[in-house]
This record gives sequence, structure tokens and C-alpha cells, in this order.
Amino acid sequence: MSDSCSHQTVYVNCSSAAADAGFVRPSPEERTLAMSKTGRLARGAYLAKEDAINDDQTFPRPLALPGDHLSEHPREQGQSCKDWFAIEATQRRQQAISSRNPVYLYGPPSLEYLPEEMQSSINPILSQVVALGLERWTWTLKQYRQLFLYLRAYFITMLN
Repeated sequence: MSDSCSHQTVYVNCSSAAADAGFVRPSPEERTLAMSKTGRLARGAYLAKEDAINDDQTFPRPLALPGDHLSEHPREQGQSCKDWFAIEATQRRQQAISSRNPVYLYGPPSLEYLPEEMQSSINPILSQVVALGLERWTWTLKQYRQLFLYLRAYFITMLN
């Protein structure tokens, strides 16, 4: 695989679908803000040289096709570098939290014919006082989902 492109020209204008959807090229000020790490105009806080703002190849127009998300939702805000950094930091935080002390939830085996030694694993041992008022408890997929949702409310990043 080659590092260089063999094309002689690069198309940087928006597609007709993007133009039909109402795409308007952001102003140089808006493009400068989008390059900012902080979302504010400040000297030296950009990810690219400031003179690249007016270069069409730095900020090519969208190549939206009919039916694409961009052509269906033209007024949706783009993602700035500040937004991207915030998302990246949040994902790193969640990944660090979720890699510690995971809680695994498994139901008992769902085999139709269990060996005798495993039969008791699907029926809990309840005292007679408790068992009188309760329906016979059996493990079902619905109960598993309910338990999973209940535990997820308390162990947000730990449940797998």
C-alpha cells in the first residue's frame, strides 16, 4: 500500500446532495473556532496553522450522497476539536472505571435435562416462612433481564 495518492486532482467542493440539503460553508471564524482545543479564539491553541483556514483542502466540503445522514439533517452541528477531546477523555475515564472490579451476571444452566447434581442449582433454598407468601421462584429470561437492569442502576460501569 502506497503512502501517496496517485490522483492528479482532488475534489473539495460539496456534492450536489449536500448543496440541495442546504449546506453552507462555515465562515473563517467558525472554522478557526472548530480547530481550537478550547472552543475560544486564542493564539497558539489550534491544531493546525491558522493560515490553513482558507485552504480548501484543510476543510473540504462534505461529500454527502442522497439518503446520507448529512443530507437528511443539514442543520446538525458538526463536531469541533473541543467536543472530540471531551468525548475522548470521557471514553478513557469510562474505560478505566469499567476495567476495574467487573460484576458478571450469569443465570443457572438452561439445559432441559440437567444431571441430578445440578438440579438444585435452579431452585433457591427459602425458609418456610418466606416461601409461603411467594410464588415458586424459577429462573426465566424475563427475570434475568429485570435483575440485570436493577443491578445496572447501581453498578453502572461494572456490569458485563
